[in-house]
Amino acid sequence: MEHLNDAHALGDDYANAPGTVQGDAPILPAYRVGSDTYVIWCTHCRRWHRHGAAMAGHRVAHCTTPRSPYSATGYVLEDAGPATDAILADMRRRKPRGVAR
Repeated sequence: MEHLNDAHALGDDYANAPGTVQGDAPILPAYRVGSDTYVIWCTHCRRWHRHGAAMAGHRVAHCTTPRSPYSATGYVLEDAGPATDAILADMRRRKPRGVAR
């Protein structure tokens, strides 16, 4: 499945085209949950965001915080492997704490 914002799927011409958001988008670790989902921790709204795991790459932000810089740039998902038990437990919390670094 090809994603319109994925530079790998569309080639180097798209990735380097003027005005593409990918160049300014931060790279975030994305943890796999099952075979079809990535989760990332958003430091702006302090929530886990879920994305389809067809492939890593650029995504539109799911953050609802008005001042989040991700709203303008989105972010690039970098596969960080499967979600750990600690991440899965944190996702179930009423007030998640995110990933310990």
